[in-house]
Amino acid sequence: MALHEFQTAQGVITYARRGLGDPLVLIHGVYPGASHHEFDRNIAALQQQFQVFALDLLGFGQSDTPRIPHSTSTHHHLIRDFIQEVIGTRVHIIASGYGCGIAARLGVFDDGLLQRMALIAPVVKEVYHDPPGVGDKLARFMMGVLVGKSFYTVHASKPGLYEFLKEHYHAPKAITRELIDQMFVEANEPNKMLPYISSLCGYFDTDLGNWLPSVRRPTLLVLGEDETPPPKTWLREAAWTLGRETAVIPAAKDFPHQEQSAAVNKVLMEFLQAGEASLAGA
Repeated sequence: MALHEFQTAQGVITYARRGLGDPLVLIHGVYPGASHHEFDRNIAALQQQFQVFALDLLGFGQSDTPRIPHSTSTHHHLIRDFIQEVIGTRVHIIASGYGCGIAARLGVFDDGLLQRMALIAPVVKEVYHDPPGVGDKLARFMMGVLVGKSFYTVHASKPGLYEFLKEHYHAPKAITRELIDQMFVEANEPNKMLPYISSLCGYFDTDLGNWLPSVRRPTLLVLGEDETPPPKTWLREAAWTLGRETAVIPAAKDFPHQEQSAAVNKVLMEFLQAGEASLAGA
């Protein structure tokens, strides 16, 4: 899949573009080997109705990896600029994992750029301070200088990547050699440990319980039945001013869009193509 480039002040962001129709931006999660390839089992279905922009976040995939503190806030600003400068109109967003925090910030600060938002397996984590405090910054420095490289090398190895997916998949037999090989290539590009170290030190932690009530755009939560359920406060009817839905995918955990791609693609297409009226009072 040929990649395009978007030049930012922090470095080049690469992205794939497929299909025609309303623009749809895909935001992958944060882990060793993460890239737009996380959505390889979804793009073919989505591009039938949408113009799909599948990004490699800065620091991941084929995008540049500057030596900066990678954080949810940093990526929020970069994706906002991408939407404004490359697409130039309102978009749908699908995000997964830690990428859901980036999408939530867009939904709060830049809701004029959004139509609908789907969050796949958002990370449920108690957050004590957002943005990261002095302790997080010190931890990142110590991890990067003292143990970061050796620690990352283990997690970015093929056995390490398999163990990561085994922990986050419902059925380990669904983990393919091709998936491991792709992640291994992406994880071992130069400097790719930097955003992962930032994530370990809390730079991507987002308390969605605080952010989602302020998201006005129609929002869908896609959850694997085996994943940690979000707090009930996430699901209050008044949380999303223009409506919300929740879809629980059987036989899936933290990567339902990979394990059960057909079921997730169907849910996503139905949600993204629904009219505003269908969510009123949801």
